[in-house]
Amino acid sequence: MLRPLFIILTTIIASTLGVLGATTAPASAKDANCTDFSSQAAAQSYFISRGGPYSDPDGLDSDGDGIACESRPCPCSTSTTPITTTPVTPPVTTPVTPPVAPPPATTSPRTETKLKVNPKRARAGQMVRFKITRLYDPGTGELEPTTGKVSLEQKLRGRWRTIKGSRHMALNGYLTLRYRAPGAVIKVRAKSSGPTSYSEIVMVR
Repeated sequence: MLRPLFIILTTIIASTLGVLGATTAPASAKDANCTDFSSQAAAQSYFISRGGPYSDPDGLDSDGDGIACESRPCPCSTSTTPITTTPVTPPVTTPVTPPVAPPPATTSPRTETKLKVNPKRARAGQMVRFKITRLYDPGTGELEPTTGKVSLEQKLRGRWRTIKGSRHMALNGYLTLRYRAPGAVIKVRAKSSGPTSYSEIVMVR
């Protein structure tokens, strides 16, 4: 009676140990093959990182010459140092500052004087109207009618002389003066002050 019971217990224990061994045995990692790499250089780098050429757990160096997967296409490598890629630093771009337009050129203040006569032909004693326009530029290049001193000048004996009573302020740049025609041909021009400028010469007949 004791012998058969011992055999049965032995069988049960062996079966139990077999099951435990099967469930606790570590699964072996899958080996890498040369076909897993796109190039020989990639296989060589992996081979070195796994201990090659002194160790070849994946069997990538079949002839033992320290070069893995020689049948794979290039790029190729025989280095015993794992291939590392250096990160590429993007170039630093300096923002371009648009050119600044220079300020408009300035000039010295100036005046421009204009003179109109109506009528240009007058009988002796007839009233003649002189219209003076005074334009002023403070240095910006733009002339505008501006209040300022004006006068009329007549050429006598080769010299320009101020006509008596013609010195006035041209309000907002305009002034009209009336004089009686002397009955002879005279040359007249208008003058602006501050700074000085002269109009074209007009003839009164």
